[in-house]
Amino acid sequence: MGVRYTLHFWTLALVILPGVLGVNWGVWYSKTEICAVRESTETIRCRYTYPGENMNVLNVMWCKDEKCFNTNYIYHSNKDIKIIEEFKGRTNYLGDKQNTCTLIIKDIRLEDAGYYSFRFETTDSWTGVPAVNLQVTELTVNTNPPGRIKEGDNVNLTCDTTCKLNQSDITLLKNKEDLGLPSLQFNSISYQNSGNYSCALKGNITISSKQMILDVQYPPKSTSVSVSPSGEIVEGSSVTLTCSSDANPRVQSYTWFKENRAVSSKSQTYTISNMSSEDSGRYHCQARNEHGVDNSTAVALTVAAKHSAQLIIALALGIILIVLVVAVMTIVYFKRRKSEGQSGDPGGIKQAEEEGVNYASIQFKKKPAKSSAQQQEQPMDDSNIYSTLKN
Repeated sequence: MGVRYTLHFWTLALVILPGVLGVNWGVWYSKTEICAVRESTETIRCRYTYPGENMNVLNVMWCKDEKCFNTNYIYHSNKDIKIIEEFKGRTNYLGDKQNTCTLIIKDIRLEDAGYYSFRFETTDSWTGVPAVNLQVTELTVNTNPPGRIKEGDNVNLTCDTTCKLNQSDITLLKNKEDLGLPSLQFNSISYQNSGNYSCALKGNITISSKQMILDVQYPPKSTSVSVSPSGEIVEGSSVTLTCSSDANPRVQSYTWFKENRAVSSKSQTYTISNMSSEDSGRYHCQARNEHGVDNSTAVALTVAAKHSAQLIIALALGIILIVLVVAVMTIVYFKRRKSEGQSGDPGGIKQAEEEGVNYASIQFKKKPAKSSAQQQEQPMDDSNIYSTLKN
């Protein structure tokens, strides 16, 4: 029995005495588990108390271990104490020698992960236990389902961490623009959702993950045919048809059709040389990749008859000759009309006036009657009289 009571006594002593002896001594951390993102800044909030108003705090320190006793200092109020080289310039003590012991660690690195504790010294010393466990994580973008994504799939994008980080502290970026959400759900994803996605800290998107390329694959679309050279197509010329299409992955094969019947060409371009009227018709192409096919709108080709240069020259000369003949005939006609107008009427009027004057000067005088024998010997007709008068 005595041994049994003795064991109970020492058990109670070990539990109670630290509490009694530690009255008004203590260190408290706001969190004992912290998840920090690489390259971020983390604040470890802390406060401490000690008994006695007349007691002075001599030194305060932070260590990268659980006991903080003469080793691994990352901050020490005594400037003669050596600090871990990797933490120089990256810590900032916001506390004092009264009751505040908050510490800031900047530009956190993956190797900073571990336990951190605060210790203060008066005539005695006290270390805050348990220590703070700092975990450091990278931000990554995760796609579900993983692997190749094609248009129409249901896809989820999330920001992943290796430790428990509050989702309200992170956001997704698309092409470096903040989307304001820690995750995205695409129902029937579109090729327009393709882009470079990354995760970042809210309020400081410069701290972000590596970009993840979301490449949404899709069948050919917007397929079209272009004709070169453009303009009128004449017999004997050559024409090249080009098939253009938007596809991911790229178009794997092309098929050409004339009046909906396949032709021999399987390449992106189709050239028709020495064209004739038989080549006239409607042409279209079909583009294909592993996800499907797409047909272009048909284009109509019309081959015009070829005109020889000699024929064109002959026609031009004939037209010029006709114009010249018409011009000459017109000039001759108007000159003749003008000539007739000047020599016709005035001459007739003058002749009529002269004849009138001659006739007006004729005077007949009575002569003595002659014997009938004399009259018969000198006959005179009118024509002789007219001739005499005129002379």
